[in-house]
Amino acid sequence: MTMRLIQSEPRGNRPEGCEEGPRSASEALRARLGWREGGRDRETSARLVSVREEGLSLVCAVAPPAGRPARVYLAGVATDIAGPVEATVMAVTRPLPGAHLVRLGFNRACPRAWLRAALARLGDEGAGEPEVGTSA
Repeated sequence: MTMRLIQSEPRGNRPEGCEEGPRSASEALRARLGWREGGRDRETSARLVSVREEGLSLVCAVAPPAGRPARVYLAGVATDIAGPVEATVMAVTRPLPGAHLVRLGFNRACPRAWLRAALARLGDEGAGEPEVGTSA
């Protein structure tokens, strides 16, 4: 059996505005998804699956309907640095019971600070997903 030592990045390499750092991989991928429905604001916890310049994908227990404007916040990133980002729900699927895969297209070019912070959390995992939407 071969063992590898996995080291976290040095503190100086974190995107500006990030908290001390996630304690686990799943914590690194936490986000919040918000939208308006029935005249009131809704919000749910989500897990970031992928992000590209055109949009992103999240998994969450409750999802907005397709076509709905939405806001996405990265957990652990100061909102004045990276968030929220405005997007439109492009598609919602249910890959597993109790889980929705939500694909969102950015309404305008994604702010670079937000994109950098999201990509830093995903590592290289989020780079290969097909296009989610188009930027305005």
